[in-house]
Amino acid sequence: MPLLKSLVARTICYCMFASIALVPHFSYAQDPHAAEVEQMRIWYNPALKTDKTPLAHLNLRSVNYPGIISYNSKAATVELLFVGADKTEYDNIPFVSSSVGIEAESSSDNFLSASTLMSALSYALPLDYDNTYIALGFQFNYSFNRVGIQGATYHFPEAFDHNGSLGWAFHIDPYLSGLNKGYFTMGTGFSVFHEGQRVQWYVGGSMLDFNHPYTEWSYTSRLQSLYGLQGGCEMPLAENTRLNIYTNVSWQNSIEGAINQQFFSINASRAIFYKDTSSITASLGLGLRSDHILVPSAGMQFKKHHITGYYDLNAPGDNKKLYYRRSFALSYKFDF
Repeated sequence: MPLLKSLVARTICYCMFASIALVPHFSYAQDPHAAEVEQMRIWYNPALKTDKTPLAHLNLRSVNYPGIISYNSKAATVELLFVGADKTEYDNIPFVSSSVGIEAESSSDNFLSASTLMSALSYALPLDYDNTYIALGFQFNYSFNRVGIQGATYHFPEAFDHNGSLGWAFHIDPYLSGLNKGYFTMGTGFSVFHEGQRVQWYVGGSMLDFNHPYTEWSYTSRLQSLYGLQGGCEMPLAENTRLNIYTNVSWQNSIEGAINQQFFSINASRAIFYKDTSSITASLGLGLRSDHILVPSAGMQFKKHHITGYYDLNAPGDNKKLYYRRSFALSYKFDF
């Protein structure tokens, strides 16, 4: 059985390596509008609480298109864990996780104002006695979106900000009406994951926005279901060095046509020991989005504190760069 699980983990990782190689062949489309997609994976699939650690996560992102527009995104998430009162060991036991989060976006000229309040609940059931689980989750969100200014007309470059919050706001209100609209969405997801001491992996699928709400005041544009697949694995490379690979692929229909989203990342971390028993873990990573954007990252973990910085770069050979963009993000996570 351990050999079988090792083969499963390696297969998942190899498949994600192959997916990275195929990124350029995907259609040019909108991508997840957060640099640290894996850190915020509970937003994409409510069943992806795969560890038994309560935590709080804060994300800040700044995007600037000189001469066009700039905006900021902020998100905060708290993930809690619940087990039976009679449980003293956390291995191979069912558990419930509950998550709440808030996300807000705003532009410097009041062109954009949007926010989402998220709540998620999941239940994980062990499949064996080696910390392999299956989980089912549900998500409930309430959002507000306002983009544009009433009575004004705007012309943006083609496929403008398709990897960001502004592009998502255009999708929610394609008429740029300047009117504030609130709407409620529901989602569900499942996952199968393994939390071993040396190797961890997970695969999952999700369907968000399946209640298809109207998202603008003319009641002609409805949000369609967003389908997603997620996968990740973490394994040792050498003593005190680990490799983490993650992928998130999703697709959704809209009045503008199908919207595909892809994000792939690879990250290596190494524990640096000092004073015999204490350590700091340093990490370097590289993400790739389907609109030819590279996302290098650097992070550090000290005890229960994790901090990571991200920066967006246009990939070599990008022939869709019609405007200049500066974008960076900062992520902080605290394990309770």
